[in-house]
Amino acid sequence: MSAAVAVIYTTWPEQTHASVAPRREVARDSVFANILPRDHVLIPALDDAYHDLELAMRPHGCAGCHAPDLATSHRERVRHAVMLLDTRRSLETMLEENLMPPETDEHSAGIADEVQRARLLHRVRAFRSLADAAIASW
Repeated sequence: MSAAVAVIYTTWPEQTHASVAPRREVARDSVFANILPRDHVLIPALDDAYHDLELAMRPHGCAGCHAPDLATSHRERVRHAVMLLDTRRSLETMLEENLMPPETDEHSAGIADEVQRARLLHRVRAFRSLADAAIASW
């Protein structure tokens, strides 16, 4: 595997862009090091994208149904990471069609604020892109 890794930056409102960065050591608490081979070069970038996505999901109550958040146990975070890898494309579709969060007595389905929804969708796409690349190169 290469000594460098393409990193997707998720700063907003700039466009997602890639650059080459030196490979980092895999953190001990990396959720993807328990799913992908530990020496996979995309693990640090995937961990960063997962962290950004989880933080962006918090204000919309996503962790209420799609738990856990980053404060939970490592085992629960790994389960959540596997679920995100498995549903990465459907999550993007649900946000594009503004179907999540689901309708409740208090609000209609989706995220009413288009700017917030666009920011979350941006992070979902960054995560999906990295996850696709990681799985394809596995």
